[in-house]
Amino acid sequence: MYALTLPETTSTVYTIFGIQHHTQDTPSPLSTQLTILLTPHLPSKNTTLLTHPGPDPLTTTIHLTSRPTKTFYEERWHSDPVTTFWNTLPDDAGIYRETITVAVERTQHSTNKPISPGMGCLGPYTPIPDKSGYWGCYYHRIPATAGATGPEGRFPSLVKETPKRKESTGAIRHGRVHMTQFPENICFAVEGQDHSNLTTVERETWFEKFDLPTLHWMNELQSAGPETGLLETRVCYDPQSGRFRDGEPDVLSYNRKVQLFYFLGMKCMERVGRRRRRRRRRSKEHVLLRREFLKSYGAGGELAEAGGALFVG
Repeated sequence: MYALTLPETTSTVYTIFGIQHHTQDTPSPLSTQLTILLTPHLPSKNTTLLTHPGPDPLTTTIHLTSRPTKTFYEERWHSDPVTTFWNTLPDDAGIYRETITVAVERTQHSTNKPISPGMGCLGPYTPIPDKSGYWGCYYHRIPATAGATGPEGRFPSLVKETPKRKESTGAIRHGRVHMTQFPENICFAVEGQDHSNLTTVERETWFEKFDLPTLHWMNELQSAGPETGLLETRVCYDPQSGRFRDGEPDVLSYNRKVQLFYFLGMKCMERVGRRRRRRRRRSKEHVLLRREFLKSYGAGGELAEAGGALFVG
């Protein structure tokens, strides 16, 4: 495994532009316009264009971008063309924008190959063979919690009661909603996989050991409610990447996929994926998948160096 070394700035910024449109209108005119606006200000590798399907007949095109500093983001966001685009949108445009500003010492980015796009373009990679394969690895990779010895030093959620999800009415909501207050220490996680360069042996191994457990695990995540601490799940794909498998679900059949998660806290992320003694049935698929994956792609595994798949998390 490799870890990204970010520049010592005050923060790094993720921006998520979501553009809703009818599935047949892909790409949508607004998405094309936004791409033109963002391209001159951001290297193409820093932006990932994704499709988030549903509910039928709608889909959402997501522009996921990573910015090296908050100042860099602010300069681009307040440029005249982008400001004009945003301020002149109709009140039923169906666009949302999420800006996640994270202090460098409170984030981490790791991958099995040091060639990851997106946030991976913001700095160099260094090997971390001793910081993978166990449940505390995320804490040990994040500078602010690397030396923490107790739960009080690991960004505990300060929310006493899990928020309840509102049911969608299905109606168009006109106007704008501006949200600035969120639960303290909320955890934003991005995971991605690219199967474009699977070798012949690796493809056989994938469908023998990993494909079915992966589908089951992703189904668990998408069905998990807010009571588990998983507030939002978006399973997306790159429609231009081609497919490596046939069958359902369609969103997981594409070569390049990205999942966006909002957890109430890091402890919730660990609890969702980890088997607990009193509820052993929860996350059994993830435990088995993780175990087999580390045998193949972990240090010394037969696919650690010879495999072509790319994993980011």
